[in-house]
Amino acid sequence: KDEGINGLYGEAAFDFLNLVQIGGLYEAYLGHSSNLNVFVNVPALKILQFKAYYARINIEGLDDLFKFDERSSAVAQVRYELIKSVYLVGRASRRWVYDPATTAYESSDEWNFGAEYSLSF
Repeated sequence: KDEGINGLYGEAAFDFLNLVQIGGLYEAYLGHSSNLNVFVNVPALKILQFKAYYARINIEGLDDLFKFDERSSAVAQVRYELIKSVYLVGRASRRWVYDPATTAYESSDEWNFGAEYSLSF
């Protein structure tokens, strides 16, 4: 008999007067790992836009929600509008990469800068 998956799933997002948006998703299923995703977005600034994102897997308790190790990643991004729909973008991210030589995970910080064209419809 298939009993399905039992557990907890929650998702929430808040928009504060279109100044700041925050949100998150948490899932924990019996017999499976718990996962967390959170974000913040600042749409109030039309010319300069800011976004950030954090994800964590295999959470082991409340004291394990926000840590930077091999089970987490984070991204922060800033966009500056040069002209309508054309942006300069700066992005910083941290992820964890397995090194077979040391048999351990090591943090990898990446910084990217570039141009972006965005079309909304």
